[in-house]
Amino acid sequence: MEPKSSDLTDPEVGILTRCREWTDLFPWLRYGRLMRLVAAPSLTVMTALTLLIWQQGAVWLLDGAEVFNWPQQVRVDTFSNFKVLSVISEAAFELHPASLFIMSEDHLFFPRLIAASLWTILIWIVPALVLIRQGIVLTAGRSLESFPLSVSIAKSRLLQAGSAMGAVLLGPLLMAFGIWLVSWFHQTLTSLNFLLGWPCALVLFILSFAGGLLVLMSYFVIPLALAAITAEPHPDVFDAVSRGYESCLRRPLRLLSYLLVLTLLLFATFVISNALVSCSSSLLRLFMPTEHFAQEGNSLMLALRFLPSVFVITLAWGSMGTFYLLLRKDACEQEIEDIWFSSPAPTIALPKITVKDE
Repeated sequence: MEPKSSDLTDPEVGILTRCREWTDLFPWLRYGRLMRLVAAPSLTVMTALTLLIWQQGAVWLLDGAEVFNWPQQVRVDTFSNFKVLSVISEAAFELHPASLFIMSEDHLFFPRLIAASLWTILIWIVPALVLIRQGIVLTAGRSLESFPLSVSIAKSRLLQAGSAMGAVLLGPLLMAFGIWLVSWFHQTLTSLNFLLGWPCALVLFILSFAGGLLVLMSYFVIPLALAAITAEPHPDVFDAVSRGYESCLRRPLRLLSYLLVLTLLLFATFVISNALVSCSSSLLRLFMPTEHFAQEGNSLMLALRFLPSVFVITLAWGSMGTFYLLLRKDACEQEIEDIWFSSPAPTIALPKITVKDE
């Protein structure tokens, strides 16, 4: 029996016939589309204002604690710009709500740390949703949505986003309560008999290991859950959280590989923006009086130092949407272009004009 022509394979065509674009072979190439976020003035200005308000409020709530330890020199150079970015990253980690479970009591006054963490959530949740939404749209191959539309989408799904963050943090909180309860029994039983404390010690080990795993995953699950809420047509809190855990548990190596590519992209963004602000600083020094740059609180030079951090933070938040779509493609085989778009505004149908033949 001779094979049909449909069963034959053309050896000169190869496997590339099933690929429409290079992104089908290398999905991480979609990260390149996110560079449009940095070129959007509305998004970068929003990030800069949010960063400034967040920093001022956190410093006031922490009452002088050295969380934001900025470099003192006024000169704009690579070290100062990187120092600013590292200080912001360290402060974001310390004020992350999941970090409350792993910070020592002598590091900061605990009630003030809780207040600063709540302040961080309050200030960043809407800008984060806006940037994640724009990253999702760009990853799907569309143009940037209008800024008012993205803000309205973020506001409409604000309740689901807050509930998702609370659901993610509920697991470590229950583990912490279980550790406290079992440790109390452990102390009581150990005082009665040394051997009676061994079962409690085993339970403490299991709870601490599971709690540490939940805390570690929460740093990834929270942004993935926020991305699911902004990308899916019917946002559901438990579905968004389960998608985040599924991506972390089923595709950990893919997650690390995408994270490595993102790190390289953020580094390239920092290098380019650092070169930009260095050239701008040199021009300002050339055409402005030297005494103006000797001032300790020069607002113009401080703004130039913050500019690379603003670009990196904008790109980092937008990349969370790309993270979610790529991991969803790997875990659920759902197309990256399959995202939710708000329905357009209804248009008024105009009456038709009939022309009579003369």
